[in-house]
Amino acid sequence: MRDESTRRAVLGLAGTTIAVGLAGCSGLTSDGSAETNERADGSGEPATPDGTETPESGGSDPGELSEPTGAVRSAAIPENAADRDYPIAGTGSAGVEATLYGGWKCSYTASFVKGELNDLIGTYVEPGDVDLEFRAVPYDNGEPFHGDDEPGVARAGQAVWNEDPESFWPYFAYLFENQRTTNDWYSAERIRAVADAAGVSDAVNIEAAVDGDAYEERIDATMKRVDEIPVAAVPRLVVADEVYAPTVDFKETRRALDAAVRGGE
Repeated sequence: MRDESTRRAVLGLAGTTIAVGLAGCSGLTSDGSAETNERADGSGEPATPDGTETPESGGSDPGELSEPTGAVRSAAIPENAADRDYPIAGTGSAGVEATLYGGWKCSYTASFVKGELNDLIGTYVEPGDVDLEFRAVPYDNGEPFHGDDEPGVARAGQAVWNEDPESFWPYFAYLFENQRTTNDWYSAERIRAVADAAGVSDAVNIEAAVDGDAYEERIDATMKRVDEIPVAAVPRLVVADEVYAPTVDFKETRRALDAAVRGGE
């Protein structure tokens, strides 16, 4: 395992990268819960985008799970999925590749995944025009983004992609459909229960991913890209090196994809 001080230096985001943003998760409060930001109109945001409370559950299992619907759950993956470091939906050879940066415990990301992302998958990915990569953002300025358990959730997602890529997008849809925001809620046992509901193979070692340091190099590389671009909040979609905020202006995001597809024809 690498020295923790070295690891924190790699993950540092110069303080302001995640700290500023609109209509997305953009920082931490002192107790480790998600700190909301303001929309473009300056109105304060509640704990979740629609103003409702995210359901929580006690005990050792996640409780009754809701089944996701829509195009995200059934997204196709490339034939060479095993060669890709990060999850991708599409053929792997589309003329346009877009990258979605999101947080597994970010309520704004969950709202986008359950809503507009289904439209993007159906309109651009399913026809083969766009390949969509997902990069989880589990840290803010070197610290866990939405609580101590979020890095483990990110490692679990990478494990599912690496070991059972055909089950990744069902798992992705199930986890966001049943997202919890309480700090330290995502134990390996609870994530395993969500993975089982999504049909993830028992061979995927969820426990080792959650509680170990597997896939940290891939996560470190994502955090470096977040700093380089920069990505100021999540969810954000990067198209042709430009950052778009689908939770702020979804029409603008679609226009960017339309232009990229036309340019690639």
